[in-house]
Amino acid sequence: MDVVALSLSSPEEHLRAWHRLGVEFWHEEMPDVDPIGELEARADLESDATMQRSALLAFDGDDVVGAVAYELPLMEDLDIAWVNVLVDQRHRRRGIGKALRAALTDAVAAEGRTRMVGDARQGGPGEEFAAAVGARVTQIDVGSVLDVLASDVRSLHALAKPDDAYEVVQWRDRCPVDLVDRFAVARTSMNDAPHGDEPHDEWGWDAARVRTLEERRMRWQVRSYTTVAVHVDSGEIGGFTDLLVVDRPTTASQEDTGVLAAHRGHGLGLSVKAANLLAVLEHEPQITRVMTWNAEGNRHMRPVNERLGFRVANKWLDLSLKI
Repeated sequence: MDVVALSLSSPEEHLRAWHRLGVEFWHEEMPDVDPIGELEARADLESDATMQRSALLAFDGDDVVGAVAYELPLMEDLDIAWVNVLVDQRHRRRGIGKALRAALTDAVAAEGRTRMVGDARQGGPGEEFAAAVGARVTQIDVGSVLDVLASDVRSLHALAKPDDAYEVVQWRDRCPVDLVDRFAVARTSMNDAPHGDEPHDEWGWDAARVRTLEERRMRWQVRSYTTVAVHVDSGEIGGFTDLLVVDRPTTASQEDTGVLAAHRGHGLGLSVKAANLLAVLEHEPQITRVMTWNAEGNRHMRPVNERLGFRVANKWLDLSLKI
């Protein structure tokens, strides 16, 4: 068995095999939503100023039988590698995962990383593999799916109205120039999201980092819908939410939702998410499912998602392994 590096400049057949493994993963782990698209899979191999993204392929002769993707944060968490191991269902229990792990350990240790973090569906094949290599469970996440066609539009309109102290502002793809600095501050609210017992650095945000994220999404034809709640008196963005439409035919991805501590207690998380869903309903009529993940113990956001109609699909184990 051979393990080789994969990049955007790799042979086309290697990139197609990479996408195939991703499709198999999504069919097995989240069958209620569309699997990963080709563009989304390739975007996972593009680095930028905030993240180095790489992958390894495992070959048995000419056949690709497994892969591992890994991301190395470049601004915070400089000891961490975020990893995802994929093994072809037809070739499991042949030591492919262990071979990939060994090659991965060498690759990330050479970059100065001392721990690997990832996740595995509870009850899925990844859970057994994680236990076998000694990974530690740090938190349980909940994967949820919204049936958009069953959404009550009238209720969404009612929920989308914040109290009179706030104004809802929306955009697609690129934050308005006059809001970008305030939006960067609002994004720091995600540092308060539950991370289990695994130590993490706080992420710093500024306008340049916001633009880096936006430009990456647009390069890969991702449509990003953002709604914020602007505090009328101070002009601060009290809360925000992002939702992405990628190259999956009927499935969108609910991304970050955060509310700054000074603006909590006003229902802003619910208001901005409801308003954002309405924008997607209006502009993306092909979307019938929205997927999202939250920490099981997130007592603020999980009730918001339930009120919007999200239903639990499965649970995931956040994992950590020291090198």
